[in-house]
Amino acid sequence: MIMILMILVFPARRAFALSCGSTVTVASRQNDVIHRGESVSAIYVWGHNNPDNSPNVATHVGCARVSTLDVYFADNKQMEIGWNIIPDNTGVCAIDTSAPQQPYFTIIRTSPGLVQTCEWDGLAPLQLDPSVTDSMKANDPNKDGHWVFTLNGGTVGKTPTTDWTDGWAASNGERHTDSDSAHSKFVGLNYINSSGPQPWDGHVQVAGIDTDFFYYDASKIAGNDDQILVSR
Repeated sequence: MIMILMILVFPARRAFALSCGSTVTVASRQNDVIHRGESVSAIYVWGHNNPDNSPNVATHVGCARVSTLDVYFADNKQMEIGWNIIPDNTGVCAIDTSAPQQPYFTIIRTSPGLVQTCEWDGLAPLQLDPSVTDSMKANDPNKDGHWVFTLNGGTVGKTPTTDWTDGWAASNGERHTDSDSAHSKFVGLNYINSSGPQPWDGHVQVAGIDTDFFYYDASKIAGNDDQILVSR
């Protein structure tokens, strides 16, 4: 499958935190047709800016760092599941802002007009362990607008009802200021159709526009279609 570098014509990105400057979003998209969801057997989790650190070698995230599966449709309709670090706690899903900064599990629904809703149902934020990987899934199993989420095999989150039942499936690495990292790693990516999970079999490389346009890259790991690394 040919890798294509595209200027970002992606649904407008929402800022998990305050607008801190230029944003880079690097995504690998399953590019055949839209699907009713996606999953990953291992999404890697890191604290601070590790493992590659930020350009200025900062030890804390300055604005927001995001690593998610992203099912997105037209009109900025998106469903994301993954983790984030938000230093100022201005995201729609509240987190613990105590130092040192650590990643927190997140489920975010974006509606037209970039209206965001937190779909995490826990009474307290869920901190993820950077020393382990996690499996995650977001899908509309019956294609009826009722979305279901899983974390490490267990059902989590609310069950939002939307007027859309599928979308483009993408893996997403994201940062919101030049001083942070967008390093993300996904192993065992699947898109989900009426027959269930299917191996990721092709993707389009998409990068955000800023002064460091070629600073980040999304590429296959050892040539595997279903393994994507976002790195410098």
